[in-house]
Amino acid sequence: MSAGVSLANGLAYVFVALPVGVVGYFSAKYQGNVATAGLQILAKRPEHVMKGVILAAMVKTLRDLGLRCFLHALNQRSIDAGEEVLI
Repeated sequence: MSAGVSLANGLAYVFVALPVGVVGYFSAKYQGNVATAGLQILAKRPEHVMKGVILAAMVKTLRDLGLRCFLHALNQRSIDAGEEVLI
């Protein structure tokens, strides 16, 4: 990318990145809830600590999936436009 990004490209980047922001916002909210539940599990039964860690990581996977979709869409747009592949 150069400093002189056209308006069409700039808007395309914004609309491609929008799902990452939305998914990240809601994923963070639910990941916090799951992490809190994991701490409650730890307080009651310390031997089950990994259950909370695994469940919190599973929620984080949703955010990672949104990021992968963003990167794929951005890369596909670059290929379709005949530009240099970013990723």
